Amino acid sequence: MHWTPEEEEILAERRLDVTENPKIGTSQSADSFWNTVIANYAQLAYRKRNNEQITGKWAKMSRDIKVFIGVYNQLKRNWRSGTNDSDVIEAAHEEYRRRQGVPFTHYKA
Repeated sequence: MHWTPEEEEILAERRLDVTENPKIGTSQSADSFWNTVIANYAQLAYRKRNNEQITGKWAKMSRDIKVFIGVYNQLKRNWRSGTNDSDVIEAAHEEYRRRQGVPFTHYKA
């Protein structure tokens, strides 16, 4: 089942909320962490997803996001004076597409 950008954003936000929660954060088991993320996701998403779909989607998104951040950071370090973040982000999208063969689609996440 295809994921919409809105669903990806909800997943990323719910995962971040659980990670940053000072009461539970990352000091819990992986199963407990993901059960909390999944429960929080289910409260806001309009489409029901099972545990495997959610954790699998996050694994793929996380890999793609890390690659994009790496491209962005590399370009930012080597960019000339006077360039703004919008220029670097645009160049990072172009470079990501060149390297990966597909556009970066998780920008909202």
